Amino acid sequence: MTSSPTHSPKFIGSNNSPKFDPSSDIGKFTKEDSKKAVILIVDDKPSNLQVLFTYLEQVGFKVLVAQNGESAIKIAEFALPDLILLDILMPGINGFDTCRKLKAQASTQDIPVIFLTALSETVNQVKGFELGGVDYITKPIEQEEVLARIKTHLTLRKMRQRLAEQNQKLQLEIIQRKQVELQLQERTSQLEKVLNFKALLRRITEKIRDSLDESQILQTATEELAVALQVECCKIELYNSSQTTATIAYETSTALSKYQGTTRKIIDSPQIYQQLLQKQTIKFVNVASEFNHNKRRFSYLACPIFESQGIKGIIGNLWLLRAPAEIFEEFEVKLVQQVAAQCAI
Repeated sequence: MTSSPTHSPKFIGSNNSPKFDPSSDIGKFTKEDSKKAVILIVDDKPSNLQVLFTYLEQVGFKVLVAQNGESAIKIAEFALPDLILLDILMPGINGFDTCRKLKAQASTQDIPVIFLTALSETVNQVKGFELGGVDYITKPIEQEEVLARIKTHLTLRKMRQRLAEQNQKLQLEIIQRKQVELQLQERTSQLEKVLNFKALLRRITEKIRDSLDESQILQTATEELAVALQVECCKIELYNSSQTTATIAYETSTALSKYQGTTRKIIDSPQIYQQLLQKQTIKFVNVASEFNHNKRRFSYLACPIFESQGIKGIIGNLWLLRAPAEIFEEFEVKLVQQVAAQCAI
């Protein structure tokens, strides 16, 4: 066989097996690269194994051998070679079936398979490519051809691996960038909420201070909170002197029936009022209330109204209701607490 020197892969020869020019420098595959590469040779004839083993070991590869398809699959799964030279005509599992099983497993499906065969018919070559083989070498095998094809496909594999690593790195960078952008958006959103919170509190405080009497102050508080926090209902209940009952004295409602003037006994809801009477703000969902006759579920926020110096003590509670999926955020709780403090002045 003859070959013409060139710097690109070239098919030569008179038979149906394409032969690469061994002088090709595709990928600049070096001897150092070959020392790192592991080649698995699969052939049922010991003489063929010996010739290929000796030659490939001499040029620097680490070589593994198998004499049948079953052994080849086990070795490939364990050692994960960089390339497989696979004979087609073998007893038991032939080369085609061996390749099919290798390509069906995630751990071995990306290993390049070069078929070794005396079958030069196009139909056999097509079948091999359909099963995932990357190349053919027709027997009798020439050493320079084997080396050239091994170098070519190891280089291509290395390039694919580098490309996959670069893609993975790029994907990681994209994810990290999105995380940074999301964090920035969250911080911006939090800052906007803080600024809006301060402006809203200032506006409500000014309106409350402009009110002429206590009743107007409390009604203004319910109206402003209902609009500002977009709740379905905002109401203020006031305790009697012995704190045994609470009466809804002021209410602003957008969708619910109004229960202004309704009174309930504290003893009927001990868990709720025990916390409120200890000056604790509470949040809960779907708690039945005698004021909620239609039995709808709500997200509740209740905040006690008390004078900070403790002279008046706890005079009542601010209640806000909204859809159960719309949980009250922390900044909203703080806003209600500060408005409640204004109501107690």
